[in-house]
Amino acid sequence: MIKHLQYTDDTSDKFWQIEVTGNSHTVTFGRSGTSGQAKTKDFDTDEACLADAEKLIKEKIKKGYSENGTAGEIAVAKPTSGAKVSAKEIKENLARELKALIDETNYEGIIPFLEKYAKEHKDLLKKEIKTYSGWLGSDKNEIASCVAFAVFDFSDTRNWDKLADALRSYHKIDKIKKALDWAKPSWIGEYLLQFFRQWQRNGRSIYFHYNNLRKLEEWGHVKHDPELFALYLSIYSDGLDYICNDELAYKRDLPLLFEYETSLHTTWIYKGSKAAASWPEDLTVFWDVAFWRLLEEGKIEKEFLLTHVIEVQTKNWHNHLKAYLRKVLLRAGLERELVIKHQALFLPLLHSEQSSIVNFAIDSLKPYFAEKDFDLVEFLNWAEPVFMRAEMKGGVKALLIQLDIAIAKKPELKDRICSLVTDMFMIPGLQLQERAAAFLLKHGKDAEVGEKLAMYASQMLGKVANDLKPLMSPDASGETSAVTADADEDYIFDPIAVKRLDDKIAYPETWNDILFHIGKTVKSDDTVDLEIMLQSWVCKRDLFPPDYKEQLEPYIKQLDKYRQESWHRNFSREFIPFLENEDRVYRYERYNDSATYNIHTLSDLVILAQQRICDKVSLPFLSAPTHTPLWVDPAVLAERIVAYEKANQKINLTDLAVAISRMPRENTEEATKKLPEIQDADVRALLDFALGNTTAIPEVKDREWAGLWALAARTYQPDAVFSEFSKSFGDVPFMVEPYRPGLQTKAKYWGAYSVALGDWEKTKYVADVLDIPFPKRPDVPYTFFYGKDVYTREEKKAWYFDGSDVTFMYSIMPQNTEALALFLASIFNKEEEFDYRQTPILLRHMLNSFYRLDPGSVIYLATSVFNKNKNARAMAGEVLVRSIEENRLPLKDMGSKLGILVNRQYAPANRMLGLLEPLRDISHKHNDALFKLLEYILPEIKLSDNMPGNVKKILELYYDMKHKLGRQVSPSVEIALNELEGLKLLQPIINKIKK
Repeated sequence: MIKHLQYTDDTSDKFWQIEVTGNSHTVTFGRSGTSGQAKTKDFDTDEACLADAEKLIKEKIKKGYSENGTAGEIAVAKPTSGAKVSAKEIKENLARELKALIDETNYEGIIPFLEKYAKEHKDLLKKEIKTYSGWLGSDKNEIASCVAFAVFDFSDTRNWDKLADALRSYHKIDKIKKALDWAKPSWIGEYLLQFFRQWQRNGRSIYFHYNNLRKLEEWGHVKHDPELFALYLSIYSDGLDYICNDELAYKRDLPLLFEYETSLHTTWIYKGSKAAASWPEDLTVFWDVAFWRLLEEGKIEKEFLLTHVIEVQTKNWHNHLKAYLRKVLLRAGLERELVIKHQALFLPLLHSEQSSIVNFAIDSLKPYFAEKDFDLVEFLNWAEPVFMRAEMKGGVKALLIQLDIAIAKKPELKDRICSLVTDMFMIPGLQLQERAAAFLLKHGKDAEVGEKLAMYASQMLGKVANDLKPLMSPDASGETSAVTADADEDYIFDPIAVKRLDDKIAYPETWNDILFHIGKTVKSDDTVDLEIMLQSWVCKRDLFPPDYKEQLEPYIKQLDKYRQESWHRNFSREFIPFLENEDRVYRYERYNDSATYNIHTLSDLVILAQQRICDKVSLPFLSAPTHTPLWVDPAVLAERIVAYEKANQKINLTDLAVAISRMPRENTEEATKKLPEIQDADVRALLDFALGNTTAIPEVKDREWAGLWALAARTYQPDAVFSEFSKSFGDVPFMVEPYRPGLQTKAKYWGAYSVALGDWEKTKYVADVLDIPFPKRPDVPYTFFYGKDVYTREEKKAWYFDGSDVTFMYSIMPQNTEALALFLASIFNKEEEFDYRQTPILLRHMLNSFYRLDPGSVIYLATSVFNKNKNARAMAGEVLVRSIEENRLPLKDMGSKLGILVNRQYAPANRMLGLLEPLRDISHKHNDALFKLLEYILPEIKLSDNMPGNVKKILELYYDMKHKLGRQVSPSVEIALNELEGLKLLQPIINKIKK
């Protein structure tokens, strides 16, 4: 059997044919005039095959196929005449009528239009109305929205903000209601919740209000959703009378504000109205007024407010919202009866991570400790961790005063209270510990207290341990601790020698090794991995299989993905395009020269790799690391140079510069033996100097060669003066002598625009910011890395490099980082408030035992100690601990820099104290170093009208270390103390130091 059908209309002309043969049939279909496509299907029996064929024929005829080719009738909306209407005509009619409906803002025509098209042609109408998603004007938006209500599902509403505008329409709301009643969309509430969240996330104002929502609920188009109603109620700043007079609002929905996180604490209210004259002056936001009025009118009770506000404090909500609600409660007043009745609700707050919440609980309960109805035992059980929290000094101090009073009325709890007070010695605060000691000397005669005091003796500050000796067990002594066993080991600056050529780098030896390493490079932030990959491409081409491009394609795609690092931008625009044909060298335009020139050194190596591959030269780079993390063995470097000469390959001077910078003076004897094999006298002389065999620097006319000699000289003699370069390069930083401008700052002010001046004027001093003076960029030899980035930049320039850019720049000058640290400090640490995630990168390198803390690095480390970012400060703290342990922290330089930064209010001094206090009692050496560091910090702090904060804490730390170590005050510190004594606040601690 063969059946041939055709379908022909204004837009289509196609055929469909089925041929049945036994238990199989073949279907052929396509455009008329072509051979089409064929599909054959087999069946178990002939009958089953025939039945399936007849079924397919009926389906095609139903879709409009016929034997004569004329399209059959398709179900359409009933036409006005008896004539048949094609799908194309229906679409055109719908589009034309919809456009007219919207353009003419024909509200009366909405329902007739929907009745004509929305039922039988819903999908077609939905597709057409979606073309009107943009802004059309208020009335046109409402017409389009009414149509959308009838045909949209919830999934279609995203980015249709105009629907919310239509739902709050004022002048045509009756017309909107008719459309809603006809359409009956079930998703309005879900849409409004999505709308709220999206607009709030984008920081946009929301003009659909709670009263609009209530009207939709009244009409039956929104069901009561607690979160939905809470969110819209929270922002209803125009509805004070509505909320205060509507029972459903303040009885049903207002309690929901304590169930769902909102931004009610930011809801503004207009205070210029007549009604505002009767409001208390301290009411600043809408809900201040709303809660005050509802309380005044007796529509909510204080007990309701208290229980709900306390419950909120245990939720994982925004701290500003929780603080605001506490403020509302405190303004309403905490009456004794309510606090006593609900005291159990406050107790879980004592375990909050937020110290402000703990303080709120303490302040609320402390007046009632001595009350008969107050359960002090239960309070003490909950409060136990509070006595050990360093950030709770204020709260613990308040507890101490009230507990002293409570003991008089509840003496049976004295031992329990004293045991808890003993835990306060975990908190490093001299004044607090002195108060705790006085409390215990008055009340603490229990044996358990004596045992705990002995345990905490090493953590006691100043003379506290001596004062408490009468309460301690006989074998306890506040004068000694574990750290005094090595009392003879004072801190002396004497960096230990570190072997660098210790761990060889294993380069890929097989194609699988190469693939594995490329995969590692894709995710790596260490550019040395990239260099090793390039070496494989240059030196191991014989391992590459014929289909290597296909195998590497997924890796290359990942390497080509956008990354913000400058080195990657250069690499992906040079090496990746080169890989397509490997027939010419690609060079990428360098856009960020105003930020750094040294970052382009990697680009130079990438270009060199391209050239080697094009020339089919398989020699390794001179600078290719031989030992982890980046060192080049001198003997291997000499061998590579000899190999270059034998292959008649010209040495790339940038490659040679990187190699020398990475070459430690180790294995020098073996390298020196190979020097006679080097034919080039200039290269041989330079390497001989770099190995330390000679000290003379010849007169060099070629500027890049002069840069190489200066690089070698500065690498191995960072503090020396090289007058040999003064004639031609005297203005190049670090070439003749180290560039050390010291730590300089300048004042930063808030500003405001002055109409009178027609410009901005300074209004308020904020702090000092780092202001390292750099020279104008001189003509620096390209091979002299140390001078290439030390130059003046524009004040408000953007820096296009990231953390791994820092790692690469460090890798080309690892033995002398002074220039790099100075450059990075001027950018990353210019202001402490800038939270640069790159800041810890150089600090991480400072943890290396071979890292030399030169003057530039000290500036970087000192400013990082004050960094706003906790992770950066934590890394700086690790550097302090490690460098003291390894005797490589220059205390005088570091201490004076820290003191200058404190005195000039570069940042809050408590950030520095947060790193110095943990140094205490790590070891005697650390204690000695800390005391000496403080002796260099204090003379830099000057008495002034604008004194920095926390100077008292610095003096308390100095007093504690002086007492622990039994040291005398140095003359420079004594002068500083005499000056600071002019400030009354500091006199008590200064008197203790002088005793």
